Amino acid sequence: MRIWKSLILLFLFALAFFILIQPWGGFPDPDAFVHAKETQWIIQHGPLLSFPWLDLTLLGSHFADLEFLHHVLLIPFVYLFGPLWGVQIAGVVFASAFFVLFFLLLKRLRAHAPFFWSFLLFLSPAMVERFSLSKPSPLAIGLFLFGLTAYVLKKPLWVFLAGFVFALSHGGWSLLLVSEVALLCGAWLFDVVVEGMPIRSFFSLRPWALIFWSAAGTALGVVIHPNFPHNLTLLWTQLVQVAVLTSFHRVFLGAEWLPAAWTSLVVSVAGICFASLAFVFGWTEKRAVLDLDHARNTAGFSIVLAGLFALSIKSFRMIEYFVPFFIFFLALLVSSIRIKRERGWQFVRNWFNSLQRWFKFLFAGLILLCSAGILIPLISSVLFLRAQARPFMEFAKGFASISRTAEPGDRVFHSSWDQFPELFFLDDRLRYISGLDPTFLLAARPDLSDAYRDLTRGTRQDAYFVIHELFHAKFVFAENHDAAFLRALASDPRFVRLSADERTSTFRVE
Repeated sequence: MRIWKSLILLFLFALAFFILIQPWGGFPDPDAFVHAKETQWIIQHGPLLSFPWLDLTLLGSHFADLEFLHHVLLIPFVYLFGPLWGVQIAGVVFASAFFVLFFLLLKRLRAHAPFFWSFLLFLSPAMVERFSLSKPSPLAIGLFLFGLTAYVLKKPLWVFLAGFVFALSHGGWSLLLVSEVALLCGAWLFDVVVEGMPIRSFFSLRPWALIFWSAAGTALGVVIHPNFPHNLTLLWTQLVQVAVLTSFHRVFLGAEWLPAAWTSLVVSVAGICFASLAFVFGWTEKRAVLDLDHARNTAGFSIVLAGLFALSIKSFRMIEYFVPFFIFFLALLVSSIRIKRERGWQFVRNWFNSLQRWFKFLFAGLILLCSAGILIPLISSVLFLRAQARPFMEFAKGFASISRTAEPGDRVFHSSWDQFPELFFLDDRLRYISGLDPTFLLAARPDLSDAYRDLTRGTRQDAYFVIHELFHAKFVFAENHDAAFLRALASDPRFVRLSADERTSTFRVE
């Protein structure tokens, strides 16, 4: 009964936390509009098998709904609360459920104090920020940790299911397979160095069978995906052209693909490290006894952790994997040593009372300093979420002038690729230029991608030729802060203004 109380308490606390920080009525990340629209489409028409709205991009010929199962899970929320509110409410519920799963996985791995480690997740502002974007991140990272836990526990069926569900839910499934191989290598190195096993034992290790089951589950999920084989083509583009060969010089990518700032990484791990050290100092015996099973697993986890740290430096978005896994790693590391029987607040009180008076003040000051170091960035992240949030109907008023006059299939030239999600949600009868990621247009039509970049950036002035002759667009949508682009339109009478408000401007192309 005690574990259920812990689970309920943890879920309710996480739910209240994410409800409090959520910028209700707006999405900080525009991709949430696409998740809402695709879920709505699945409800009305079934799985999305093509993407004609971005026919000029790679998605026009090789579309795949890589988050298919995530959209299926969104259906009850969209059905009950509508597409936009449903996705936002679901995002809060999924983020809170992740904390419960995190607790259960640590409990299953016999980690000491799983509630303590689960609570440390709140100490990373960057992870909290990523989990508040109404995206499939909590589901993907939960499946990632579930798959690794199943591998450590040597559960073939669980490993198979983790790979299968992951392949249907998110494009990050390859990370699970690579990490499982890293765990195998780490355990093998531990056995060679500590246990004295021969080096040639690598290919005869039993965990190879688990990796086979994981690969089999993943392969099955990939093959039965509604968009097979385009899901492989699209994933290759995301992993290689977007994530690895990032084309910063050719396109304007989203901020999540930019390298993570060192301050974000330091703040994300500083509070976690301090709390972990306090736990180790206060709860472990002076004569610690090593748990070889936990130590062997930790050796493999350290390799995965190093890889995720490197990926986080390359792209800020990977911090959502790095932070939970870092805490997971610390929990197993600490669990490798024996814990004192005397635990709880009574032990803390006794230990604190035994300190010298001057050290009590020093310790209390250190606690306050660390708390401020965590709370200030956390508050900053909450303010950032609210500042970045796009109101649900932000473009509705201006875009209505296009929707009223456009025919199905007409193309709209919009001044930025990240406007596409909301425009697509507002009117799915029309076609657009670029969206979801600018690399998709670059991969399919480099010439059009360069022309689109130069015109919207303001370094090219032949707006009519680009919009009318190259893209065959009949309407133009722009935000007023795209001043250089708007100046290029204003100087040409062939762009007839349809509407102008405090945020947007629209034109018809003659």
